[in-house]
Amino acid sequence: MEAQFQADTPAEKATPISTAAAPSAAERVRLVGGRVRLATESLCQRPEPLPNKLRAAETNSGAGCAVAFELSDRAGANAYSYGDLVLIDRGLVRFAEDDAELAFVLAHELAHSLLGLRKFANREERQRLEMTADNIALYLLARAGYDLRTGVKLLRRMAIAYPKLNTPNHPPLMARFEVLERVIAKLDEAGAPPEPGRNQRDLR
Repeated sequence: MEAQFQADTPAEKATPISTAAAPSAAERVRLVGGRVRLATESLCQRPEPLPNKLRAAETNSGAGCAVAFELSDRAGANAYSYGDLVLIDRGLVRFAEDDAELAFVLAHELAHSLLGLRKFANREERQRLEMTADNIALYLLARAGYDLRTGVKLLRRMAIAYPKLNTPNHPPLMARFEVLERVIAKLDEAGAPPEPGRNQRDLR
């Protein structure tokens, strides 16, 4: 199974592109992904890597600690989590204006690895988990030293550039960045990012 940043599941699994074909982009993905992955260390070192609220949703404990980040062979604007592997399309790498925007995408997919990949009974459950992955991505960005507002900026630009990316299984891009703006405002008030899964409902 896989989770994706925005589009529905493709018919075939994306595959990593060779470093020789696009050395700068592939290396950038690995470096930024590695920095984001370090933000999960405190979660992985605990007996229960994520709080019970997330574990109740069939959390795949500690998966994020061993995730590899690679550039996919697709030219699109999507990213995918396969549990122990996160792939991002080269088109989305080019679309990201800086490493912070790239980090948000990778952190979102890493959040899916931390949460565990599973099938959903209905669209509402899938959309709720996507929002949770966005919230966890903010926590990981803060831990990694990136600007939290880059996720909002990226989603705003994607809503304009890729209006047809909205799918039934994902919340609309506009809804996602509006929720992120509210979460960031709450984080600014708190002065520090909460642990993943803690008071997520209150932050929305």
